[in-house]
This record gives sequence, C-alpha cells and structure tokens, in this order.
Amino acid sequence: KELHLHQWSWQWGLDNTNHLQNVRRALMAARNQGEPLLEVVSTTGDMSWEGLFAVGDLFPELRSLKISNLTAERGRIRLMPISSAGGGFGLPSNAECKLMRRLEKLTIGAIGGFGELHCSPFPGLRTESLHWLLSRVVKAIAPTIVDLDINTGFACMTNRDRKEGHKPPPLPELAGVLQTLPLMPNLQKLSLCNVLVTKADLQLPFSAPSLHTLSFRSCGVDRSVDEAIQYFVDNPDCNFAS
Repeated sequence: KELHLHQWSWQWGLDNTNHLQNVRRALMAARNQGEPLLEVVSTTGDMSWEGLFAVGDLFPELRSLKISNLTAERGRIRLMPISSAGGGFGLPSNAECKLMRRLEKLTIGAIGGFGELHCSPFPGLRTESLHWLLSRVVKAIAPTIVDLDINTGFACMTNRDRKEGHKPPPLPELAGVLQTLPLMPNLQKLSLCNVLVTKADLQLPFSAPSLHTLSFRSCGVDRSVDEAIQYFVDNPDCNFAS
C-alpha cells in the first residue's frame, strides 16, 4: 500500500543532508519506491544550507518550504567567509542549489540562529554571505516563486554586553543585489526583515516585474525604508499595487 504524504512538519531540526536523505528513503519505501509527494514542509528547528541546497532533488513536488533557522552543517554560517572554489573553511563559491521546480513559497525565519546567541557580542551576518545565499537560492526557485520571506535574524545583546559598551552589529545590506538576481516573473510578495534596505535597492531594472506587495521589518532607519517604499510606489515603471 502506498503512502501519499503531502504535508510534513517537525519540531526538531534536520541539520544535515543525511537526515533529509533518510526521510526521502523512508517515504519512497512507503510508496513502493515512488517519488515522495511532499508539497509542504515546515520546521520549527534548524535546517542546514546544505540541506536547503539539496531539497529540490529530494522532494521534487515541494510547493511550500518554511525553515525556522538556516544554519550550517559545520561552523556558524554567520561567521563563515566566502571561500574559493577549491575549498577551505567557509561558504564555497562553487556551491549550487538544486532546482525547486514547483516551489511557490519560501520562508526563512533566521540565518545563523538562536543557538548562536551566546556569543558576545552577537555576530552579525555578513553582507557577502547574504548575497551568496540569495544568488544561489533565487536561481533555483526563480521561475515559480510567488511569496519570498527572508529574515536574517536579530542581534541579541545581554545586559552585560551593554554594560561593557558592545554595540549591535550592523545589518547585512541588500546593496543592489536585487538587480543582479535572476528574473522572478511570478513573484508577487517580497518580505524582508533585519536587512538594510535603501532607495537604491529598488531602482530598476528590477528582477520581479509582477511584485505588488512589499514588507520591510527592522530594515534600517525609518527614513531610508520610507524613501525606498515611496520611490517604489511612485515609479510608473513598477507594478506596485498594494
């Protein structure tokens, strides 16, 4: 008898690719070696970026993916520099995210994670690491994505940190990355949190011609965000509708 499982959520993290592969094998065994039919996956725990990059091959029917915290199998993604294609400690420049051919909604609740808040001061996500991630993930989901929600996580400062004069790390910046991403013809909603957004980030050419809903939370000083949104609303070449 085949098992037709379309939705799955878990309370603990699948923090490496082996765990995801084991889930795939179990689902295939339940379907007489047929492809898993998972369409919705949600986690309140961790998923490694290595797992995210493999999930398109493991669960080809996936339409919605929610990750509470994106981390790394080895090392803290917030502290990992971009390494050369030849390897070395860091985020490899030659890594590719497998195509997620049906994915319509992607939510990433944090990058780096609550488990790393014990650092003092709390490390900020590097701008180059955010660009590294966006460029690869968007390439894998560009044709079908409708709703994209990215939160890089927040800087947690203890009272001791404040007394010792530590300041929160700067936010990672969009810094024009939206203009460099592959075309997302079906993207209608873009939500960003804890990412520095400026007016220049929304200037054309823009990679989301169907975008009509923008959501910015904790994306820098209010004036810069207001200017960015107002520019986007007033620009006659944009399709902003709400």
